[in-house]
Formats: sequence, C-alpha cells, structure tokens
Amino acid sequence: MEWKDGIAGAISGVATRCCVAPLDVIKIRLQLQTNCQGSSRDYRGFLGTFQTIVRREGVVALWKGNLAAEFLWGGYMGTQFLAYRSLQNAIHHHTFMHGGGRNNEHASQAQDTRLNDGSKVLRDLICGGLAGGFATMTTYPFDLVRTRLAAQTEPKIYHGVLDAFYRILISERMRGFYRGLAPSLIQVMPYMGIQFSIYEALKRFISTQTKEGSQGWKESMFCGCVAGSISKISTLPLDVTKKRMQVMGTTMLAASQGRKISSMREVVRGILRDEGWQGFFRGGLPSVMKTALSSGLSFAIYELMLKIL
Repeated sequence: MEWKDGIAGAISGVATRCCVAPLDVIKIRLQLQTNCQGSSRDYRGFLGTFQTIVRREGVVALWKGNLAAEFLWGGYMGTQFLAYRSLQNAIHHHTFMHGGGRNNEHASQAQDTRLNDGSKVLRDLICGGLAGGFATMTTYPFDLVRTRLAAQTEPKIYHGVLDAFYRILISERMRGFYRGLAPSLIQVMPYMGIQFSIYEALKRFISTQTKEGSQGWKESMFCGCVAGSISKISTLPLDVTKKRMQVMGTTMLAASQGRKISSMREVVRGILRDEGWQGFFRGGLPSVMKTALSSGLSFAIYELMLKIL
C-alpha cells in the first residue's frame, strides 16, 4: 500500500538527516564560497572547513538549519517514495489491465516479471524523476530556509527557522521562497531518476546472486550508496548553481561579488567567468560523501520500515 511507502520514507528521511547534517553544512559553505576579487576564502578543503567551523562557531554549528532540514527531509522523502510507488503502480495498471486489485505489492511483483531489463530501467528512471520533481516543489521553501541558515555566519541574519520564514516573507514575498526552483527541478529530476533506476537495477542483480533472492539492509545500503554517488556526480554543477541562487536574497554572496544576480543564466556565467569550470564542482567531496551516506541510509531504513509496517 502506498501510504506505507510515504510513512517509511518520512521516517527514513528524518533519521538519515541527523547523521549527515555536518556534511551538508560543510558542503554548503564550500559551494557558496567564491573566488571573486575582494572576497575572502575562509574555507579550504573538507577538513579545513570542518576545523574552521568548529573553531569559530562551535560543534553545534555543524547542525545549523537542522530543524528546517528535518521538516524538509521528512516531508521530501515521504512524498518522494509515496509518489514513486504510486507512479509505478499507475504504470502497471495502465500497461497490464489485469492483476491490480487491492494487493498492489503482489500485483507489481507479478507484473514486473513481464518487463525486460531495459523497460524496467526506463520505468524507474521516469518514475524517480517525476517523484523527485513533485517532492521538490512541495517542500522547496524548507530547502531554501535550510540552505540560508546553514550558509550564514556571524553576524547572523536569521535567528531560527520561524524568523527566517518571517524575514523572507516580509522582504522577498512568496516569490522569495522559490528562489532557485528552476535549477532545482532541472537538477533533481535527472538526479532522482538516475538514483532510483541504478538502485533498482542493483537490487535486481543482487537478488539473482543471493540465496532465494533475499536482500537485507546491507545490500540496500550498498545499492543506495552506489546509486547516490553516481547520481550526485552527474548533477553536481546544477546543485552548485541552485545553492548560489538560493542565497541571492541575502547580502552574503551578492555583496562579495559586488553586483546583483537574479537569473540562472547570470549565475552560470558568473561562475564560469570568476571561477572557471572548477567552480561547478566546489564542495564536491563532501557533497558526494554526504549523498552516498544519505542515500545508503535512506534506502536501508526505508526497506526496513516497510518490513515493520
């Protein structure tokens, strides 16, 4: 039943976020740092950024914006898994007019055997991309607030989640909550499509190699880590572009560059001009590490929760 996928996904998102929050903060700090003339480079490398944050702001700073992120991840993962499974079932019922009924899980398994490997990959790619896009649109304001809270240093602009929502609403109106949505959708749809298709393909392969086709949390963790790493590397430039656009409503990045940037095209041109193509991969190491860990944990916890529910 799809509602189980939503609950399992939400629990998975909240639990996973607690574990990867420090990597996310480090990634965001590195991605938002520029090489413009006159701008300071406070963060150098993964370990250097970690040490700088802890020394200047304390260990707690590694969980900056975590409350907004918990709402984001819980809502996002729940919505995403719910939409993904619903889309899969919809495709099954449309393609195979029989075998639906109330037991969607058994119907899906029976119908899945009728598809060849190429069709399964394409189905998972499309369903994953659409599910990721839908989940992004429904939870995007939390993503933007989380990014701004994690990116800010001293003196603080926002004092907590509610204050950030209030200040953004007053100064930027509702439009401010969706700043950077376009590159987010452009990024997340191929990102989640690739991730789900690789994860499902690896699951199918492992199930044919193990006794009685069984698969435990270790296998789910491995498949999730591999799928997350490949999908993140493939879409990292779009992630950097999105993060830069999300903070354009604050003075942090615009002031360092000495100009106002408002569109995705201008952000891309600015990165290429000031930092070269390497700028699109800024924060790549912590980003891939965080995605590999979060994807592995989220899929493992999700599969575990499905069994419990």
